[in-house]
Amino acid sequence: MKELGARMNDLFEKEELEEVALGILNKLARIERSYLTDLEEKLLVLLEKQYKLR
Repeated sequence: MKELGARMNDLFEKEELEEVALGILNKLARIERSYLTDLEEKLLVLLEKQYKLR
């Protein structure tokens, strides 16, 4: 599986990100842990699926 930072970068590079998606991604990027909670992981996976990265 891709490293967390690489997964987020792939999403940040999408030009068609909606404002809400960008807001969620920005919040996830500010987390100072090296892991995501179950809810945070689900949100990231949802964004990846929505923007066809998964």
